[in-house]
Amino acid sequence: LTIAAPAGPAVIANYEVDAIHQHLDWINVMTYDFHGPWGGEGDAVTHFHSPLFPAGDDPLGEPFRSQFNLAAAMQTYRDLGVPAPKLHAGLAFYGRGYGGVSGGANGLYASYAGPSAGGTWEPGVYDYWDLAANVIGAAGYSVFRHPDARVPWLHSAPEAVFISYDDPESIAEKCSWVMQQDLGGIMFWELSADRDADLLGAALAAMQEAAAIGDRDSAGPGADAGRRQRDPRPDAVGRETLTDVEWAPNPGSPDPVCRFRLLRPGDVRVTIYDAQGRRLWAAQRQGLAAGVHELAWNGRGDQGRPCPPGAYFWSLASGPGEVRGRLLRVRPGGSSSVFR
Repeated sequence: LTIAAPAGPAVIANYEVDAIHQHLDWINVMTYDFHGPWGGEGDAVTHFHSPLFPAGDDPLGEPFRSQFNLAAAMQTYRDLGVPAPKLHAGLAFYGRGYGGVSGGANGLYASYAGPSAGGTWEPGVYDYWDLAANVIGAAGYSVFRHPDARVPWLHSAPEAVFISYDDPESIAEKCSWVMQQDLGGIMFWELSADRDADLLGAALAAMQEAAAIGDRDSAGPGADAGRRQRDPRPDAVGRETLTDVEWAPNPGSPDPVCRFRLLRPGDVRVTIYDAQGRRLWAAQRQGLAAGVHELAWNGRGDQGRPCPPGAYFWSLASGPGEVRGRLLRVRPGGSSSVFR
């Protein structure tokens, strides 16, 4: 049981957070749309709609200056008693555009007339794929990045347009921060805005890297063995018999293929788990020769039912060796599951 929850302090105050969170498995915090081309005290100038941290040069007063950012919103919920693992930070896979922009430093903190005329679906709203294909690098547009807020923006003086958005670099930094804070994870709005999986791929890679660093910094073999018994999902924990394990494409494929090298002849077993650690599908092949092999998962469970697109976890084992990791499918599959 989950909810999508607000990120602004005044709206959070309307919720009985201390009572609500006890009945929720997790909370998706909508840490975007902090600012936009709407006018009013909090939107008097062009600004970032999804900053990670507060900007030291922010000209707005409080609470906008210090509280309208991802880090502050997550801290607000933690201060209200929500356990960190129940909190998911929201990522925006779209940008907010301002039109009639004048003044400011490279269009930032400038006056504006309203939403920009351009947009993917409506004036002032740009899917990331659209920005990447048609705006970033276009004539007259320059990319800037704020050293405090840790997000980019686009500005075109000839077009008088300012666009606040996230790119793979800022998404990766947000995800690394989420992992460092031991939060439950991330959510995003929304998948079709990132149809080439540029942002989702950056998010997955950053979280995998942070998890691997956390594993290396853990208390040692004893602690690692205990974690393996409790949770079937961590990253690689032993490669005595397996190496060069990779699922590809990941993310994005409806029928992902795992390529691996078996260091000595033996049996191989693959298991797929859902995000809660429940086993969905398993297959075993006996007597494989040493060398490179492939296997495909068609996105179906043991009973043949299709699994929805989403995040999954896998385990590949042979003898004492076991490698584990995360797999992201963005479309349902249809081919056969098979070892090759």
